[in-house]
Amino acid sequence: RCMSSIIRGDDNFDTNAIARSNRPSFSAKIHPSGATVSNNAWTKVLWTGTDIVDTDSGFADSKFTPQTAGTYFFAARVTFSQVDNDGANHIGLRKNGNTIHQVRFYSGNPSGGGGAETSGLSIQFLDTANGSSDYYEIYVLQNSGTRSIQGSTNFDGSCFFGFKLAGA
Repeated sequence: RCMSSIIRGDDNFDTNAIARSNRPSFSAKIHPSGATVSNNAWTKVLWTGTDIVDTDSGFADSKFTPQTAGTYFFAARVTFSQVDNDGANHIGLRKNGNTIHQVRFYSGNPSGGGGAETSGLSIQFLDTANGSSDYYEIYVLQNSGTRSIQGSTNFDGSCFFGFKLAGA
């Protein structure tokens, strides 16, 4: 950490600012590539890589269960192998098994013909967790035949992360 205190709006030092960091937090990735997603079927993304961050041991079995109540920021990116031109791709954040936010993206090739070599989807969302039983997962859907999810070595492929907002 670069600073041990932060100046508040009233020009006084807030010495407790560091203690209110964005915890708990987690981040996970897929490594190696190869997980398949069937055509026109919502599929849970299995985060098979090593956890990069899991501050409070809340990430297991490809889902995050916050151990502290509050407002959380979640983000995920999933990259598919080649998809067809005009293919519909979806990514959804589920809370306790129910979709609470989803994004749809249509793949296309601006030069015409064929689809894209890869197609990336991303999602960001804020949600309030109860800190005991709520859990979060990422699901995807695509309609370009069976496709694989691209893995990640340095978060350049597919990843999922989240954290509690400090003070929230």
